[in-house]
Amino acid sequence: MVNAMRILVAGLNVFDSGKTWVSIAMYKAALARGFKPSIYKPVASFNLWFGYGTYMESMKRKLLLSNDVLLYENYLKVTDLSMVNPISIALAPLDPDKYRVQRAIESYHRDSQDLFQQIVLSRVSTCNGKTIHYVFPENLGKLSTIMESRVRKLSLALGSTPSNIEEFKAFLVSVSSEEVLTKCEEKLSEGSDLVIIESFSDSLAPYGKSLLGSDYIVVVSPSVLYILKNNDSLLNIIENGLNTVGIEALRTYYVLQRVEPMNKIEIDMAPSPESLAQQLDHALHGLGIKKSS
Repeated sequence: MVNAMRILVAGLNVFDSGKTWVSIAMYKAALARGFKPSIYKPVASFNLWFGYGTYMESMKRKLLLSNDVLLYENYLKVTDLSMVNPISIALAPLDPDKYRVQRAIESYHRDSQDLFQQIVLSRVSTCNGKTIHYVFPENLGKLSTIMESRVRKLSLALGSTPSNIEEFKAFLVSVSSEEVLTKCEEKLSEGSDLVIIESFSDSLAPYGKSLLGSDYIVVVSPSVLYILKNNDSLLNIIENGLNTVGIEALRTYYVLQRVEPMNKIEIDMAPSPESLAQQLDHALHGLGIKKSS
């Protein structure tokens, strides 16, 4: 892999931490400093209900996209979105009435917090141009009639192959998945001197090597960022946690409550990534990313 600084951007919250907005702003701030950054979203998930435009773009391009990578495309003019985001996951909202009639609304609330109960489509792209789409029939029956119809139309347009959730869960933590994501990052970062890697949900890292290869971790929550130095101490905390609490040790909150941040940065609401980039300029300076001469 090229000798580039790597910054991992992780969310503290399960939803709406603001990782993508911060990642885009950091890219713009680094660009303004004269660097050649690249941005990478190894695994992206989004809810079709909140992404009508993304749904239509996916239909049009016959490629399952996500809200995040379309923002990359819009603000950063990145190309080859399947390499920028090799694994894309589409969720769809559960139909509460299917739970209500069984007097199981509590289960509806629980399942609505479980990503794997809501996954309906996915895409896996390799850096050599091969793309496969999958549909998960076992979850389609949990949707409202109109939502199921929407998903089936998109699935048909994508040429999706039926799969099941357990197989997909196993793939996400497999050596095969790690290889796909690592190779895409290597290819994407060629010629870059700064790589910004955006994680997903509240996972500290999207895959193992992205954590091992990162110099800093930026933990994002609304209005507050924490900067962590990725060092042996942090990695030991995770390793010990994996032996005691399992994969829970890879969630951002687990590490943040056990590691003292290098810095805490309060950020204001921003009308644009350019505005937020100005706020983050000081943070980049603190990480050793100096202004170009």
